[in-house]
Amino acid sequence: MLFYIFGDFLWVSHNMLYSSEPGLLHISSAFYALQGILFCIAAINVIIRMSGRFERIESGADAFIIAGLVIYIAWKLFLGNAALTAIENPAERYVLFLYVFIDFVLIFSVSVISHIGRNDFADRLNSLALLIWCTTDIYYYWEYLSGTYTDSSYIDVFWLAAFFMIWYSLDYRVRNGLTDIIKNEFEPTSSHKRKSSSAAMKILFIIAMLLSYDDITAFALLSVLVIFRNVISRFMHTYLVNEHLTEEYRKLNEMLEEKVIERTEELKLKNRELKILAGVDELTGLPNRRQFTEKLESIIHISNDSTFFALMFIDLDRFKSINDWYGHEIGDRLLISAAQRFGEVLGKDGFLARLGGDEFVILIDSVTDVSGVLEISDRILKAFREPFYIGDSKIISTVSAGVSLFPKNGKDSSSLLRAADGALYSSKEKGRDCISLYTSSMKKKEKLRLEIESRLYDSIRNNEMEMTLSPVVRSNDMSISALQASVIWNNPVLGRMKQEDFSVIAEDSGFSIDIGRWLMHKACSAIAELAELSYSDLRVFIPVSERYFMGSDIVEEIRDNIIRYGISGSNLEIEITENFYPKDRNIMMEKLSELSRMGVRISVKDFGNGYASLSRLRSYPSDTLRISERITSGIVRERDSQLLAEAIVSAGRIFGKRITADGVSNARQAQMLRQFGCDEMQGAFFAKPSSLEEIREILDKSYRLP
Repeated sequence: MLFYIFGDFLWVSHNMLYSSEPGLLHISSAFYALQGILFCIAAINVIIRMSGRFERIESGADAFIIAGLVIYIAWKLFLGNAALTAIENPAERYVLFLYVFIDFVLIFSVSVISHIGRNDFADRLNSLALLIWCTTDIYYYWEYLSGTYTDSSYIDVFWLAAFFMIWYSLDYRVRNGLTDIIKNEFEPTSSHKRKSSSAAMKILFIIAMLLSYDDITAFALLSVLVIFRNVISRFMHTYLVNEHLTEEYRKLNEMLEEKVIERTEELKLKNRELKILAGVDELTGLPNRRQFTEKLESIIHISNDSTFFALMFIDLDRFKSINDWYGHEIGDRLLISAAQRFGEVLGKDGFLARLGGDEFVILIDSVTDVSGVLEISDRILKAFREPFYIGDSKIISTVSAGVSLFPKNGKDSSSLLRAADGALYSSKEKGRDCISLYTSSMKKKEKLRLEIESRLYDSIRNNEMEMTLSPVVRSNDMSISALQASVIWNNPVLGRMKQEDFSVIAEDSGFSIDIGRWLMHKACSAIAELAELSYSDLRVFIPVSERYFMGSDIVEEIRDNIIRYGISGSNLEIEITENFYPKDRNIMMEKLSELSRMGVRISVKDFGNGYASLSRLRSYPSDTLRISERITSGIVRERDSQLLAEAIVSAGRIFGKRITADGVSNARQAQMLRQFGCDEMQGAFFAKPSSLEEIREILDKSYRLP
């Protein structure tokens, strides 16, 4: 618009100075032309940005053809001959032709935009203004060529009107926040627009053909244009129909798939909700937590201080290990079988429910005193000492349970459940496969357990841990062949605690990794010190928890310690328990094999405590079997313990394992173990756990048996 205003200023100045109108070659014409060119560039840019689909291209092609035909007809009827007769200067003819060309280009550009776009008020007003502007220009050229134009005539009003319409459309956009002219919102060409376009083209083609009767070239070009337009229109129409149908088919498929998934998930959710609302455990078919809670609350509601009933909280022993070892499918089948066995044992003596996982609970209201509860408990323990046969697997899973009594241990559901849970923890501390009645001392133990867990966090950082060593003695000459490493925790509040007093809590809370790593470092350092004193052949047993073994890069840590302290891998003997059931057995075997290749020895601790020891003896690349302290403690008085010890020694001989007995507390035990053929012994009979400095003084000692 600025170019137009400046061109007008030059035109008026010339008119006032020379009292005559400037010609087409005056400098003002350049500014008028620039203004038109910029309008054309802007319009074409809008068309390019709007054209993104075949349907728009088809509509755009129609608009271009219509505009081209209009230009041809107008030039043929009006402007062409008039320009040749009225203007003698060729340069002025070219300028006039440029003006006409710019106006017609602008006309068909506006037509295209109006045809394929979804226009708002500002768009329509702007298009109308440009059409008025161009039409007035063309009329001015006609008057100019015919010599009838006069200054300040009525056609100036149309230019001014178009000018203000353009200004108002821009102002409208700014006020309404319509700063982006291209909104990328288009609608398919309606059938009404298609019919209108087709009719207009037919009429214009007929007129153009009639006007080009004496020009064979123009006639041929128009004919080709008609054929081309029909071919392109048919092709585009077919393509768009196919594309539309394909897109609709794809959307329909996606919608159907989503609906199927949605309905399936809804159905599963509703089924689960129905089972929960029905109070049934989905896996076992037993009453679930909801139904059990309602049952317990209803009994408490009708009970008084003279009422007696018991609550038994039960866990399957080592269920997590069994689940990880055999897989979740076997684990689920074990839970189902356990539920059936509970039902067979209980009969009508109790209300059985599954709370979740391997947790079961029994409400016993069919007895009148503790003796009745103990009788039922004994039946349960005996039943679960029998193996489960699931598929090709023979699985033994005993139970641990805790019992709380109403009203002695609580008069509400939360108190009774909490007391039963505390008693259950006590059963696990005793070694599992037992049932404990809740006592007031258990509350103190639970409090102590929580305090131990909280204080373990800073134990290593505060240098509260201490490594102790105890001798392992050869049975043949009673000389020291190895050392047993363990941890003593010296806490300023809790006092001096042995490793067995906090190892379970450390494992459950995750602190066993840090403790195991610390002990490994200390033991390797001790081996290096002893090697300097010419005790380079001594082995050191280092207990390793399952969490430390599987939850850390223990192989690299041991390798780093061996390199750091310059010791041999054969000086280290890693202890894992018989019930070591990691989730990923392949990783476990890889680590054990790698340690063996490094020369590190593997010993299986507490051998004989479990029920599947001999069947798994081949599974571990172990060097030593360690008879459990429980068997050792009963070897003098119990025939079963003697038979077990002899069987373990025999199995060790068959599989080429060294046999070490733990927990030797008197000479009689040592004598019997030596008679059975046990290779090594360790326990309080030989020496109490001591510091490295104290152990140095007894390394050359040989023990004697009476």
